[in-house]
Amino acid sequence: MKSPKKVYNGNLIIIVIALVLFCFGYYKSRIDKNKLKEFAITNGKIVEINKRLQRGYFVKYIYTVSTKQYSRNQSLTIKKELVKVGDVFEVKYSIEDNSVSELNFKKKINNE
Repeated sequence: MKSPKKVYNGNLIIIVIALVLFCFGYYKSRIDKNKLKEFAITNGKIVEINKRLQRGYFVKYIYTVSTKQYSRNQSLTIKKELVKVGDVFEVKYSIEDNSVSELNFKKKINNE
């Protein structure tokens, strides 16, 4: 049987790892937001919609900048019924790092 001290140390290690991962994720998201201060606009196409357990719906979209294609995932911020695979929306991407982008669900491009 494990001693209480070893169980406590194991739990502490798990908490520290979780905290480090959370801080890294927060830091990365802040850096990406800062990169989007200088941006350009293009169109992005929804290629996949999926549901993540307890996190809601996410879309995978693709967009092209200077003949290079990028793929990103983003949380769905509008009703799922309003979006389908193949829909095209405006995408704001960083001039500094073209792989950093944000899909704008308010600006759907008529692709009919």
